[in-house]
Amino acid sequence: MDIDATHDDGETGLEDEPSTGEAGAEFPIELVTRGEGAEHARRRLQRALRHVAARSPRRPMFVRASLTFEPHHSLDTRAEAKAAFHVGGHVIHAHAAAATFAEAIDQLVDRLRHSLHELAERKAASRKAHHAEEPRFGEAGS
Repeated sequence: MDIDATHDDGETGLEDEPSTGEAGAEFPIELVTRGEGAEHARRRLQRALRHVAARSPRRPMFVRASLTFEPHHSLDTRAEAKAAFHVGGHVIHAHAAAATFAEAIDQLVDRLRHSLHELAERKAASRKAHHAEEPRFGEAGS
């Protein structure tokens, strides 16, 4: 389902499109864009988010993202990309600002991958610690 809205200030509104992650399971991507060049970058960001989600240790339930171009900002930070992956009770946030949308999206993807990898490692360490604390059958207390 695609929903596009244009506001009076020229801001492109919301697009809520189901996407597929691991094993073809669907999850919605909500993407808001604002500023010149953002529409073209929107497609690139959608592909990148799907790619990250497909390789994520856990399938996201929902992804929210935004792309903004601010011509009045410094030349180094005019393009901004943000995303939040809602994964198994956790929300992974990432933000990047760069001179171009392509650079901002690449940085955002790197940060998302890193954060998702860290979450997977914390979960694995937690499971390992939990199992180490459980008494084995036949040990004390049995």
